[in-house]
Amino acid sequence: MSLNLPDSVLNLTDVVSEKLGRPARCRKVLNRKEWYIHDPVFSFVQRGMRKGWSGYRVGYKINPSRGEVSFVLVHSPVVAQLFKRNLVFSSLIDVIRSSASYRRTHWLYRSSRRAIGSGVDDDGARIEADSVDDFIGELTEFDRVYGFVKDMFPKRTNTKSGIGSAPVAGNTFYLVLADRPEMLNSRSKLKKLVDQTWPLFLCMYPIQPVEGRSASLARNLRVRGIPKLCEFESIQLPSGVDISPLCRGELQGAHIKPDMFGGSDRPENGLWLCEYHHRATEGKLVGRRDENRIDVRFVTKR
Repeated sequence: MSLNLPDSVLNLTDVVSEKLGRPARCRKVLNRKEWYIHDPVFSFVQRGMRKGWSGYRVGYKINPSRGEVSFVLVHSPVVAQLFKRNLVFSSLIDVIRSSASYRRTHWLYRSSRRAIGSGVDDDGARIEADSVDDFIGELTEFDRVYGFVKDMFPKRTNTKSGIGSAPVAGNTFYLVLADRPEMLNSRSKLKKLVDQTWPLFLCMYPIQPVEGRSASLARNLRVRGIPKLCEFESIQLPSGVDISPLCRGELQGAHIKPDMFGGSDRPENGLWLCEYHHRATEGKLVGRRDENRIDVRFVTKR
């Protein structure tokens, strides 16, 4: 990677590398002052080991002259299939809301079955609004009527060398994450932005992401008939641990034993927790629940 990059591009590349635990790939778009930053693994998933860095337009796109950072997926049908399979609509909304302070306007563009069905020239449709509440309202209403994830990436007839219908011929997804130039000058703000938007990045891997596991656990808790109320007060806290009992955010299915340690999605391994208490206790719980009681403790070391 060239050292003659704008500081904001270098900083964002470093932040993504730290998150990955290995060097991120940074590539400039020809004749444009914008760069894509992604995991090199995506190139091999898309094209195979023999074709190197092809299919790089996935991940974070940064345009320093416009002060803009976006999450982008384009020209990568294999990765698009993974993204559509793994994306949970509620996680998308969480990302949009948590990163709202970095934007003056809010917009998203994606390839859409509805757009194609309506006869528009392009394969996609844009949703935008000046306020984050209006933006989320429009997305939520579209999801209620048509199913947002289901609508994405329609099958289309191949226009080049392929025969028949391509499974995701329309595979474009743009979500603006930040459009305030001042934040690009702050490495700490870029780090926070990546942390808050990482669930989208995880959806491009050929594995089920954490968001999918949480959704699976939540379904199992509902099937078991466990009331959807924050169960933080049932967790035994050791002395010296001060976590506010005030609930904040939406209710989520929380694993007692994390997936990374072999925890299952069975209801015995789950609690209902608000978003705040989920984050405050994640990876720090031991125990289980049964039909009549919750025996779960908070530990500072696992």
